Amino acid sequence: MLSATTKPATAAALSAPSARSWPSQAVWLLAGLALVRLLAMWLIPLNDTTEARYAEIARKMLETGNWVTPLHDYGVPFWAKPPLSTWLSAASMGVFGVNEFAVRLPALLLSVGVLALTYRLARVRLGVDAACIAVLALAGSLLFLVSAGTVMTDPVLLFCVTLSQVAFWYAVPMRQRRWGYLFFAGLGLGLLAKGPLAVVLTGLPIFFWVLARGQRRALWRDLPWVSGTLLTLAIALPWYGLAEARTPGFLDYFIMGEQVSRFLDPGWKGDRYGFAHATRHGMIWLYAAGALFPWSLVFLYRLARRGWPSIAATRDAHATRDDGWLLYTALWSLMTLAFFTLSGNIIWPYALPMMPGFALLFATLCERERLATALTLLSTLLMLAATVAFVVRPDAIGRSQKALVDAWHRDQPSADSTLLYWNSRREFSAEFYSAARTRTSTGPARAAALLSNAEPRLPRRAGQRPRPTAGRRRRRLRRNRPFQERRPDPGAAARAAARLTLIRRARSTVMCDPLVPPYLLGLHAAERPADPLVSCVVPAYNESANIVPLLETLHRLLNADGYRHELIVVDDGSRDDTVERVLTHNTGLPVKLVQLSRNFGKEVALTAGLEHAVGDAVVLIDADFQHPPEKVTEFLARWREGYDMVYSVRDGREDETLAKRCFTRAFYALINLGVPLKIPENTQDFRVLDRRIVDALGAMPERSRFMKGLYNWTGFTQLAVETRTGQRAAGHSSFNFWRLFGLAMTGLTSFSVMPLRVWTAIGALISLSSILYAAIVFVDTLINGNPERGWPTLAVAVCFLGGIQLLSIGILGEYVGRIFQEVKRRPTYLVSRVVTPAEPGAAHER
Repeated sequence: MLSATTKPATAAALSAPSARSWPSQAVWLLAGLALVRLLAMWLIPLNDTTEARYAEIARKMLETGNWVTPLHDYGVPFWAKPPLSTWLSAASMGVFGVNEFAVRLPALLLSVGVLALTYRLARVRLGVDAACIAVLALAGSLLFLVSAGTVMTDPVLLFCVTLSQVAFWYAVPMRQRRWGYLFFAGLGLGLLAKGPLAVVLTGLPIFFWVLARGQRRALWRDLPWVSGTLLTLAIALPWYGLAEARTPGFLDYFIMGEQVSRFLDPGWKGDRYGFAHATRHGMIWLYAAGALFPWSLVFLYRLARRGWPSIAATRDAHATRDDGWLLYTALWSLMTLAFFTLSGNIIWPYALPMMPGFALLFATLCERERLATALTLLSTLLMLAATVAFVVRPDAIGRSQKALVDAWHRDQPSADSTLLYWNSRREFSAEFYSAARTRTSTGPARAAALLSNAEPRLPRRAGQRPRPTAGRRRRRLRRNRPFQERRPDPGAAARAAARLTLIRRARSTVMCDPLVPPYLLGLHAAERPADPLVSCVVPAYNESANIVPLLETLHRLLNADGYRHELIVVDDGSRDDTVERVLTHNTGLPVKLVQLSRNFGKEVALTAGLEHAVGDAVVLIDADFQHPPEKVTEFLARWREGYDMVYSVRDGREDETLAKRCFTRAFYALINLGVPLKIPENTQDFRVLDRRIVDALGAMPERSRFMKGLYNWTGFTQLAVETRTGQRAAGHSSFNFWRLFGLAMTGLTSFSVMPLRVWTAIGALISLSSILYAAIVFVDTLINGNPERGWPTLAVAVCFLGGIQLLSIGILGEYVGRIFQEVKRRPTYLVSRVVTPAEPGAAHER
């Protein structure tokens, strides 16, 4: 017989799970989630575009044996992401064969590793029961459940960030130094997974935690900074060096494009492999709420209902030592979202790195096994329902070409046949399942080139219907159905490669056509004179070795095409014998020499040449042969077709240093940021201008002239032509870093007020950071008390804000200096003398 005092205890023991039953129950729940996820990996094919694209890149890596440069297509490097995810997927297919399960397996194993790291940290800090809740909260979240077994780079990034975050806690608060090397190993792997972004996402919560807790000395003491940094560099640096050596330009595109412009410019147009995902600022918080569903709803409800008292109670329950655990998990959960708040170019997987921190925070604040059980069962049912929906209605939910490729394979096509798609986008899933035996036409020209090797025909089997009519075939094309097999003759492969090469070259030649209406081009072409006068403006500064050969080349080319022409040499204060060589070698050449009184700079020299040109079309070309003179007649032919401006675009900057490429990319990103009229990147002064544009430029009174911006501002009909920039024929360039920097500052201050607006944003960001820091201090005070500190923070804040103010005053001073130069109204340049062709030995003063 039980006494009265033992009945409540017995009832409680019967109603609540025991310490041993809850971990066992959690294992069964986790096994159910794993079973459903494995079932989805088996039943759901690779879907376009993201998953199938990364799978096909991994397949190409395995096929070609090129483990340094991932390939977006054969011969086309994939610069958007580092290769760690591709390495793992390719290695898995090398072991288990080329199939969707093998290519997805690394993501699943890495997700299991993340769960193991989360469980280990939670068990040490919170106990076994709370650790089980943390694992279920992470495994049962919508985004984690989907990404565990999906071919993306994000699961690899998640593992690297989690490894570094967990290792940091072991190394610093728990003083286990060997974990410090795992912290730096995670950073090195993160650089191979996602680039510098992995270091930023790892460092932000650690930085604010160290700042709020006053743990700067412990940070330097407990982490092996020297050997750990060397370990990070040893892991990541060799591949970055090899990648840049194999494909020059990779670092420029990846660092300045993928890591900077992608997040700062919502409409970034530089993406080579897709398009920018323009979103509203702050959307990452909604993405995170969806990614953590259904756990996020319960967490927000409990937090809103119970508020700070629940946190205080949790502090009392778990604060066996003052180690800042709650603050660390909160920062881990929030700083990734705060970082992407101001980004206008994000997608929903960007919330993935914060999810282990949220799971640990959830387990700390919500210790209810029944609630965790219910939410895990809900997640399992939702995943099962999604898998069934994919199987029942694959066309309505997913986008995969596996069924179509399987049907094509059942027709037993010959080994040299190719499946063709009439579509505006590549179907990567078709390429994966057909082992790259598919081609996608992006227009009639490419389709004709692909189909020209043999008579189009469909495979015929016994009892099969006759070939469909042209109308039926067109309707079939619109449904992404294969419409013919190509059976090339023995020499067809070489001819096809040649055709595709010609098509690729033709497309890369005309880089930018602003869709000028044909009737407008026709009107402009009709206005062109039958016998136009062409003026060639050549600015020269210390070009004595190049100027005469260039003038002779231009004269020969223009004479060959029957153009009347004048050659205008603008001497920009040369210190060598440039002027003397022009005067002594101008016999028989229609050369006009405009000698400036001193060196005013190339922009002013171009302005002087335009003002002295009288031709119907004006050619601007450098004197050093880096602009190919052979292109002049091609530009003039385009001008006669109706384009008012035909300008050159560099085909690459592989010949420049990495620092210069990064500086150039940053300049164009800044000058085009937030302005409606974009200046095309990599444009050159090499161009042909119609008389109307020359007159418009002459009517602009400004003294600080940035010609690339002025050309673009005039508008009219423009055409960009890709041109390969050659080497200097002789001499060396007079442009050094500081002259280029001065030109960049002129361009920024002449065509953009963004540098002024940036400081408004920086001020708002500093204010937001101060509010965030105040909130961190407030929470830390509630949780851990308020130890004496503040002087280092105050000193750093004063120095930081002082530097920011001086820098902003300097930017403002640049604009005020431009205003000062404009209001003085001094002439843009002074001419020492002008020598005309009619008077080769005479000169007159201006």
